[in-house]
Amino acid sequence: MQLTIKIPTDSMSVQPMKKLLFGFLASLVILFSVSSPSLAAAKYSPQTIPVLHYNQASLKVTFANVKKASLISYELVYEANGIPQGVGGSIMPKGKTIVTKTITLGTCSSGTCVNHKKLKKMKLMVTFEFPGKTISKTYSIKTK
Repeated sequence: MQLTIKIPTDSMSVQPMKKLLFGFLASLVILFSVSSPSLAAAKYSPQTIPVLHYNQASLKVTFANVKKASLISYELVYEANGIPQGVGGSIMPKGKTIVTKTITLGTCSSGTCVNHKKLKKMKLMVTFEFPGKTISKTYSIKTK
């Protein structure tokens, strides 16, 4: 048994094949250009978990998937008794996968702390610095 493959040589048969091949190659280019940013985003996917203490005296923030981050900066803004308040800072994860920060919601002076009351409009802005990439996220935190 002999298998014979007939290759078309006339231009009428070759044109549809060229169009099919061009369409396939164009699809590959689009596929890889769309999926590349998704792969890069998966490489650095930090998570932020803010938990307001039951008496609203502090906010515990857990930062996860930050092993490759060189710096985490945060800013917390809110109102207390109708007066704008805020606190900010930064953390160097130093290769840790999970880092936790507890933020006191009040003021301290000479060893005496006073908690803020009637908290409203609380927002946490976080910026993660990774090699060649900066990721910023904002979280609204529900108060009582």
